[in-house]
Amino acid sequence: MNLEKLKDDLCAPPENKRVFSKPLKIGLIVGVVVIFIGYAGAFVWAQSYNNRLAPNVWIGNIKVGGEDFETAKQTINSTVDKILLDGIQLSVDGKLGTVPLSPVSSEVGDYVSFDVNNVIDAAYKLHHSTTPPLRPFTLLYSLTHKSHLQIPIQINEDQLKSAVLNTFPGSIQPATNAGFAFTKTGEVWKASVTPSASGLTIPTDEFFIRLQTLLANLDPQPIVLSRSNEEPTIKEAAASELLVSAENIVAVAPFTLTYNDQTWNIEAETLTTALQPTPDENNQPKLSISADGLKVLLDAIATTVEKPTADARLTMENGKVTEFQGSSNGVSIDREATVLALSKVINEAAQSGIKTSELVIQTTEPAVKMESVNDLGIKEVLGVGISDYSNSPTNRIKNIRNGVRILNGLLIKPGEEFSLVSALKPITLNNGYLSELVIKGTEIVPEVGGGLCQIGTTTFRAAMNSGLPITARSNHSLVINHYVDPINGNPGTDATIYDPSPDLKFINDTGNYILFQAEMDETNSLLYFSFWGTSDGRKGSYPPPTLIRWIVVGPEQVTETTDLEPGVKKCQNAFVGADATFTYTIEKADGTKTEAVFDSHYRPLPKICLLGVEKLTEPVVEGVETTEPIDGTVSEVVPEPVVPLIVE
Repeated sequence: MNLEKLKDDLCAPPENKRVFSKPLKIGLIVGVVVIFIGYAGAFVWAQSYNNRLAPNVWIGNIKVGGEDFETAKQTINSTVDKILLDGIQLSVDGKLGTVPLSPVSSEVGDYVSFDVNNVIDAAYKLHHSTTPPLRPFTLLYSLTHKSHLQIPIQINEDQLKSAVLNTFPGSIQPATNAGFAFTKTGEVWKASVTPSASGLTIPTDEFFIRLQTLLANLDPQPIVLSRSNEEPTIKEAAASELLVSAENIVAVAPFTLTYNDQTWNIEAETLTTALQPTPDENNQPKLSISADGLKVLLDAIATTVEKPTADARLTMENGKVTEFQGSSNGVSIDREATVLALSKVINEAAQSGIKTSELVIQTTEPAVKMESVNDLGIKEVLGVGISDYSNSPTNRIKNIRNGVRILNGLLIKPGEEFSLVSALKPITLNNGYLSELVIKGTEIVPEVGGGLCQIGTTTFRAAMNSGLPITARSNHSLVINHYVDPINGNPGTDATIYDPSPDLKFINDTGNYILFQAEMDETNSLLYFSFWGTSDGRKGSYPPPTLIRWIVVGPEQVTETTDLEPGVKKCQNAFVGADATFTYTIEKADGTKTEAVFDSHYRPLPKICLLGVEKLTEPVVEGVETTEPIDGTVSEVVPEPVVPLIVE
């Protein structure tokens, strides 16, 4: 075989082999060039969106597509501010009112919180591919496809429920169960049945469902509800079945509550107000003791039995430990369990002959026990926080002093997530706190604990200067002079607290105990909070906050009230709004760093006044049909400003 010939035959092009014609080649080249130029143009166009949201992006009912990051945030913050200031219009059976979404107080958090930062971050990521070559295609897609995000919100339902009911004080008629009325002839108690009655209630659950949807879409349109019927759970026939049993129980009184070696009698007269018919698990009537009927007795017992939990703590002077305070368990009455146990004894007394019931006690162990602090590791100052409370009212200063008393000497154990609200509780008159007058809606009422945000701000700064991880922090809703940064006077390094939320929390990850030393310089109106422990070489730092912008306030708002004399005007000063930011850095001994950015938005608040009138003017809400009010009056509630009050 001729191998060379075979090779030539195989390598030779076939006679019918196709080749590209010259025009086709030119067309292909032109097409590639056009595609390249088009992609290059799209890429350049996409680059213009590097710091802007993609086209056609909406947050709720607000279009933010094409806006830069900061402008979009400002747009949404302005919308949220207006919603919080205006409240939500609510119509209940034709009666109109404004439910406040914020107390407008420097010491109290909003009833509704909007997570603006997270929704703006999510909006920015839409159609911004993490692969740069693909970004033109994802952005071009957004031109013809609308993207809609809802803003995450949290509602404090307890506070808002009270606000709804306070807006319509004459609209709630709770159902009344049939009960007992006792009369005494000689030494004998005789019972009769009191009538039951149906009631009317505002469907607050439905209100919250609608409110959640509307606010998530930044759509504060009026909510229209109708009152719902509420039927009694015990009617006359059921109560009548228990009349004889109720008389027999009162006849064999007293019953006894016991705890350790102490006893307390429940006399017949107490039983006549505490006995009530209730449905059992099978919806059959049974006798029970009401918690309200035993309240006076249990309150008296609590003064001798209950005691708070006490953590081990230290007292320091001139940088040295001078005194230990031992830990002890807390003791409190479990009132619900006590009432249930007593009800069971009373129901079984006829058969068992037993008339004694145990007081049910809850025991709470201290977070820091004395036996666990033998090796404290309290060696050096980790960090210090400072704030200025100059020109505070008298009761505010006393509340700050009380907070300092409670915090000074606390020990924060290794690994603990410290909650400032928990450490300061209970925020009550009995725990040393005082009240100040504030405007709430159309009333001027006392508010307990004003000034504790001074404690929150100082603690926040001490924790950061100690290099501790911050797990929960909220800035105030308003710019308050007491909380501006001590270095440059800008807002941004404050922390608001309120029971139960918002809270200030941080973690003691130092591996040793931290001693919380709180000092109050009343000569210069300064707070100094120092954290003592064992340094692991870390450093915590933050620059003075950067002020992004000031936000001007709107016109004065005036709300009528019948609680003031006609013509008398009481006002709260206006607060300018602001946006601020700073970056908190923790640098470990090995040089590794972690950073956290704290952005703060403070909404502007106009001057808000209450004007005394003889009769309230009926509000009119556009788009909501009005009918005759339920009780002949209209109550309009506006956000709740805080002192100082100005009488004009």
